[in-house]
Amino acid sequence: MFDVFWEALVDQHHMERKEDNKPKTWEEARKAKPADWYTSATVSLTTWLNMWGGLCHNARGFAYFPSWVRAIPDIFFELMDQDNDDEINAEELKNFFVSFLGMKDHEGMGESVKDIYYEMTMHGETTLNRYQYQQVFANFLLCRTKVGPGHLIYGPMEDQDIIDRIQASLNIT
Repeated sequence: MFDVFWEALVDQHHMERKEDNKPKTWEEARKAKPADWYTSATVSLTTWLNMWGGLCHNARGFAYFPSWVRAIPDIFFELMDQDNDDEINAEELKNFFVSFLGMKDHEGMGESVKDIYYEMTMHGETTLNRYQYQQVFANFLLCRTKVGPGHLIYGPMEDQDIIDRIQASLNIT
């Protein structure tokens, strides 16, 4: 998985810079970075945010993201849309948080998910179809504040235990 991710990053970098000296093999691409960059088990939050900032540089919306980034919300959407009706409902969203993200289904989570769903559907004015979910995902990547529903894309984050567990599983220091 990391090999594919690294190759996508290198390809995107060269495509944007229009450089002709693009590495032709994985070994050549590895030489472009210090050894500890791709072998380290942890990444700092600053490094992680800088990487995404570089990837999304000049992105004014979802259509401007690299193609592999645009594929991520489609994959998540397919995982969530369990009844294949091209819309995600609140129960499917909750199932995603519990089954895929590993959150504990506790009393009150249903209400939290309904609130999140309400935000993601523009206060109930639209359905959470693929296009709408892509916009929520774009808001997650581009927005630096809690304006918009993007900050809710990975579930109810009011519980510090959940935040600590996610950071630990991602090795974010």
